[in-house]
Amino acid sequence: MVVSRQGAPGSATPLEFGPLTPEALPAVKDLLLQHWKRTWSDDLADRIFRWRFIERPDDEAILAWDGNRCVAIVDSWIRRYVVNGEIVRMRELGDWYSRPEYRGAGLQPMWMMMRKPEPMVGMGGTAMTQTLLPRMNWKSMPQQAGDFLLRLSSGVVLEGPIKRLPIFGASRLVGLAHRFSVPVRRIRRHAPPDSGSAVRCLSGADFDADVTLVPSGYALARLADRDELKWLHSAPAEMGEFNVLLFSCRGKPVALSVSRLFSQGDYQAAYIMHIQASERSNALYAWIVGETADYLARRGAKAIRCRTTCPQLKDALRRAAFFEYASLQPRWWSRSLEAPGGDALLSLLRGDDALLPYPP
Repeated sequence: MVVSRQGAPGSATPLEFGPLTPEALPAVKDLLLQHWKRTWSDDLADRIFRWRFIERPDDEAILAWDGNRCVAIVDSWIRRYVVNGEIVRMRELGDWYSRPEYRGAGLQPMWMMMRKPEPMVGMGGTAMTQTLLPRMNWKSMPQQAGDFLLRLSSGVVLEGPIKRLPIFGASRLVGLAHRFSVPVRRIRRHAPPDSGSAVRCLSGADFDADVTLVPSGYALARLADRDELKWLHSAPAEMGEFNVLLFSCRGKPVALSVSRLFSQGDYQAAYIMHIQASERSNALYAWIVGETADYLARRGAKAIRCRTTCPQLKDALRRAAFFEYASLQPRWWSRSLEAPGGDALLSLLRGDDALLPYPP
């Protein structure tokens, strides 16, 4: 499919559109490394791009080409969700970007993506993305996602105020603040809901079994499955550690948490990417949040972030000493399905949200 070039210099040679294939990776690297502001070695770029775009399960990206040059991309994952009690395949947007001199070249791939049969859910993104999606008839969902943070060291607490100082050498002061950092907060852990409870970190071999636990009580809930968890577990070491904790009561799995531990320059940071439980319970969520945060802190995390739309999970995060520092408006696109109106279970396990930041 071709379309006349919009906003590009030179002639009106039409752009061509096609899928992302292994053969296209060099051109995609040339496009996205500029967008990501990364200057990786060829080896590191190759390993991360192959993992990110080729090895992941159930994905699709549409590229715009000007001759042999990739000038725009719209990326997506296809994932399973529970929508009003039924398991539905949905599409999550990832990178949506065009070269500055090809302004508007990414619109046609987005329209092409929106003609796909799967409903789509979006959240966050750049200011431009948040401006464009409503104009393209994406609907705001009734739920609000909260971004939560737990700061465990004095270096993390002082980093923001130091960076705001109008002085030369602030970055060096930040490094010193982290170097001489001391603990400032303890994680509030909560007792498990059952005396026969256990927590274990899954290894690669564990993902050969189905660890999916279907949550109930939500109008919309994201489902992590074993193929996705295996893919995360296989990430290049530079992306950090992706771990899955399995929570059991009386020998029966009841929940899992997905997390990422990674370098944030001067310190180790972490995400609680996703929590998925077979039962929607305040006591169960409080136990899971506390144990996951404690696990990450013992692995060296000085700051832990989490995102959720679930009211019970928001309460559990506050009980574990997290505070909410931002909110986001989830958006919905479908030609035939209305956006679910009840509570939702959305998290950082959506598109590429939890893959950022990439290694420096």
